[in-house]
Formats: sequence, C-alpha cells, structure tokens
Amino acid sequence: MQQRPSRLAPYAAGLVLTGLGISHPSLVGAQTSTPATTPTVTTPTAPATPAMAAPPTVAGPSSAPPAPKETPVAPAPYINVTGEIDGYYQYQFSDPKGTGILRGGRIYAIRHDTPAVRLAWADIYHTPAPGGFGFKVSLATGDAADRDVPAAQSGVGESRYKHLAQFYGTYTAANGFTVDIGKYLSPYGYDTTETTLNYNYTLTDATYLVPNYVFGARATYPFKSPNLAASVYVVNSLEEAPNLGVEDDGNNHDVILRLNYTTPDGKFNYIPAYGFGRAKLTASGLDGADVAPAKGNEDLVLFDNWLTYHATRAITIAGEYVYRKDDNRGGNYNRKGDGYGAYYRQQLDSRNAIALRYSALTSHTDVIGGAPLSTTSFRADEYTATYEYRAAANFLTRTEFRHDHSNDASAFGFDSGSNPAPVGSQDALIVAGIFTY
Repeated sequence: MQQRPSRLAPYAAGLVLTGLGISHPSLVGAQTSTPATTPTVTTPTAPATPAMAAPPTVAGPSSAPPAPKETPVAPAPYINVTGEIDGYYQYQFSDPKGTGILRGGRIYAIRHDTPAVRLAWADIYHTPAPGGFGFKVSLATGDAADRDVPAAQSGVGESRYKHLAQFYGTYTAANGFTVDIGKYLSPYGYDTTETTLNYNYTLTDATYLVPNYVFGARATYPFKSPNLAASVYVVNSLEEAPNLGVEDDGNNHDVILRLNYTTPDGKFNYIPAYGFGRAKLTASGLDGADVAPAKGNEDLVLFDNWLTYHATRAITIAGEYVYRKDDNRGGNYNRKGDGYGAYYRQQLDSRNAIALRYSALTSHTDVIGGAPLSTTSFRADEYTATYEYRAAANFLTRTEFRHDHSNDASAFGFDSGSNPAPVGSQDALIVAGIFTY
C-alpha cells in the first residue's frame, strides 16, 4: 500500500472527502522539536539519566609532578554539531504481507519484519549570547523524515524541504526575549521526531491530530516571577498539504499562543498551546495550487495541553490532552477530534529504565446538507510498555511491546496477513538502537 504522507494531510483529506460523500480507506495519517524549557524548546526534555559510576582513580607514582594550579579552558566552538542515528526491527504478530509497511497505528515505526532506519538527524547550530544572533539547521533522513511531510516522494512543494527538518535564525535580547524566524518542529504534541526526547519509542495516537512542523515567526518572553515563558507564533499554516507550509500561507496566517509554567520547586510543568486559523483545501484535502482552484474554506482550532509531574528524581508522570475542530465555511461539514495520552517513566538505575503509556484518539464528523446526511465516528487506542537499557553514554536500546485497537477498522485499521481488508487490532514487538553524538 502507498504510505500515508503525514499525520495531518490524510486527516484533512478524509474530512473533505467525507463531506462530499466519497469513501476513504483511512481518515487519519502519519508525525514532531526542541526542549520546552527555552524559547526554542517545543517538547518536554527526557528525564536526566543518573551518571554512570566513574572507574576508581589509581594513584600515580609519588615522583609525578604536581598538577598546574590552573588548566587552560578551550574556547567554546562557534558552531556546534549534535544528533542521533536511530534504527529498529519490528515484528507485527498478525504478519502483514506485501508492502512491508504498516497501514495504520504507526507514525514512524512503519516497517514490518525488516531492519529499518527510522531517523538520522544532525543539528548544526550557534547559540547566541544575550543581545546576539544565532541559527539552527536540522538535517534529517530516514522514514521519519519522509513521514513528516505530505507527498514526500513527489519532489515538489513541501517534499523539497523534507531533509531540512528545521532552519531558523534567532535573536536573543539581554533580558531573554527571543525571536525565531524560519521552519521549526511543531509546538504541539508531547512526543516528537527526535527519539531521545520521548519516553517511549513509538508515538501516541494523539499526535495524529497535530502538525509535524510550522513555518513563520515566534517570539518568547521569559518572566522570572512566576517561572513562566509566554510565546506567540505567527505561521503560514496549522494544516499540512503538499503545497501548504514553507512557501504558501494559503492567503492566511495562523496564530498560536503558548505558555510554559513551572512551579518554584520544579516538580510540576504545565504547557498549554492554543492555535487558530483558516486552511485552503480542495475536495482532495490538498492545497489547490496543483489540484484545482481553492479558497480559505476551513476554519481550524487546535488546543494542546501538557502536564508533567516529577514525583521523585527517578519517577515522572505526565499527561496530554489535544482538542481539534475543523469547520467548513460553506456549512458542508464539521469535524471534532480528541487525543489523550498518559505516561509513566521510572529510572531504575544508571542504565535501566521503564516507560508505560496509554493513548487514545477519537474523531466525529457530521456531513451536512440542509439536514444531516451522514455521521462518521471512530475511536482508536494503544497500550505501550518500553524497557530502556543504556549500554554507553552515547548509545541506548529500547525494547517495546505495543497493542493497538480500533472500533472501526474501515476508518482506522491495521494490516493482517494477506487479508486486503484492515482489521481492528494489532500487537507488535520493537527492538531499537539509538546512537547520539
């Protein structure tokens, strides 16, 4: 089967096709950021891993010369390079045949019974001093890079930027006020593209409702008391389509308002993000530049909430709620989606950790033509258990079992054996290795 181009594009496509009375095999598609405690952070930073014990110090010969009183410190490099390389093997117990790609329920870990590269990622950046300028460029390849843009193999529109996951310039004032302009990973979604920032290996069902990235400007001001940062985003689009995002704003600009509050003791962190705007879609759910004339025909509201509680130095509990509403301005349809996520992570020791998660996605669409003509609703949820082993400071493995279920396989279903029709549940085992540098 052909791969879904992104998380949001099929969501919009299914919405508009349903509004025209056209059936569609999948109403939802495939996910994205930097840490959330600074102006450029958009996802929660993974809990710190306790340092591994250092080897015992062996005393040198008594005749060794004394160490100098001061050791020269090398100047910090102007340009820094960091990143990760992430590969995995997944076995889905229903053993789908043919494509080697799971039809539903996976955003990035999409391959069955074959080794795969999920992501190779490199951050090239300069962090500005107060009152100075900086930049960040994030290069990406692998299945995750393809899934983060609509029509990834088309070679036109947004697909031309798929290997440039981020590129933006930054100005930071002396008081901490920061402005970023360019493309950056979405401020929505508790899980993100970069594996090491997530508690589990796969992503939640809730992330199907949010964009992978946005393009535009964001301004962030940190308040010292209370411990609060406020951000305003003006972006080309909250929607995703093959020709809507980096280059085209759909004749509209969308707005996101975001707060980041941490209690003085550092135990609680709450991040709400409220966005609104207007999409330019056609009957195919795509931007009209290469399909047919289109206009601003859909109003969109997207509200995301994160709450993180650090119960102890080793235990983190978190939750997410996403609300999305799409309304056709012609009155032909309306659609509402809700996403939920609940997380538990415990660092057992310096090398071992476990993470448990439950997430769900609900969608309800009314197609209207003077009177209700049809209604489509479905609910999907998943249960995930992950064991993490840090073999070295820059290498970790994750072993994960995940169970998915959907009450409507025709709207959100899964491959099974050679059966062409999707089924309502699947179980999978994933083994992954993540190298960081």
